[in-house]
Amino acid sequence: MYSIVKRILFILGIIGFIGILDTSFMLGIIAAYAKKLGASEALSGTIAGLYSLVAIPSSIIAGLLIDKIGKKRMLILGLFSDTIFVLLYSLVSSPLQLALVRIFHAVGGSFIYPSSLALVARFSRKDFIGRGISFFLLMVALAIIVGSIGSSIIVSFFGFEWVFRVLSLIMFFGFILSLRIPIIEEKVVERFKGVITLIRSEKTNILIGLTLIFTLYFSFGFIVGGFPFVVQKSLGLTEEKAAGLTGMYIGVASIFSIPAFLLIGYLVDKKRVSVALLIGLLSLFLSNIVLVLSSVLQAQLLSSFMMGIAIGSLMTLSSWYVLRIPEEARGTGTGLQQTANILGTAIGAPTAGLLVNFGYLGLIFLVPGLLSLLIFIIMMLRIKF
Repeated sequence: MYSIVKRILFILGIIGFIGILDTSFMLGIIAAYAKKLGASEALSGTIAGLYSLVAIPSSIIAGLLIDKIGKKRMLILGLFSDTIFVLLYSLVSSPLQLALVRIFHAVGGSFIYPSSLALVARFSRKDFIGRGISFFLLMVALAIIVGSIGSSIIVSFFGFEWVFRVLSLIMFFGFILSLRIPIIEEKVVERFKGVITLIRSEKTNILIGLTLIFTLYFSFGFIVGGFPFVVQKSLGLTEEKAAGLTGMYIGVASIFSIPAFLLIGYLVDKKRVSVALLIGLLSLFLSNIVLVLSSVLQAQLLSSFMMGIAIGSLMTLSSWYVLRIPEEARGTGTGLQQTANILGTAIGAPTAGLLVNFGYLGLIFLVPGLLSLLIFIIMMLRIKF
């Protein structure tokens, strides 16, 4: 029985990898693809950001539907729809068509992460759930690394269209894998009101989980929206070199998040949640403070190392908290978590850009740094571990 569960968790880890791979592949190329189709720079940026804008409300709706219809059913639907919509990217011939596909892709993609993560909790043993979550999220981190590298290679040698064709085949493989997940008796709610009642009864766990993921991605938004401009102006670099350093920062952070996922999953299972919170929030604080003090390459590498630890820690802890709620509401819980994730970056990135425009450079990182310190103090004072 235990070996069967491990196989199912491995399948869900692969699906987690595939479910994030499409967005990580497209992150760096979608604006350029829109421009190739005739969009202006402003319109290209809008089309690139459409996915996040649509995914925010879609994630909440997706969570409710998962709890109403079932986790496995919605996972299968999400992977099948993504197979179709990702292929459609290669067939569009105008910016308007691309924008429409981007919207439908965001709706379908919103089902994959919440349903698969909720299934991880469904199949994990109670004393192994932290490590089950951490393995799933580790595969998500690998998808970000592979996607950021793979898309640039495929585009350089074969063109934009082949990125989407390859991705569509990978999504179809994920769809086939999802069919191999055993049919289970799921606890579903008859009415959406029942989900809302459960969420309210577990509001402490939900709020902690959402706070942790928002804090993490608010800080990450400052890297996306402020870091390239800070290093460019502080060190006198070109736009290309600043963009390259930003990519390096994200890549190093993703690599160092992998051992952090494993460590935090182990600590959670050993009931050392307070230690895990200490590691995660202080690492996030230090990653920002290092950039306040210096922008040189050594400081960037140290900061990205600390950010990697924070990513592995806080993503695992956030997921663990939102999955502590009753099974009937876990789809909604993980859907809300996905929403908080996107909101953090959506607020953090433009805030960082605005502060840079006002003339602040490294000091902008005081904002996410102090936020992480504040959350750490609140957690240590008020939460019973």
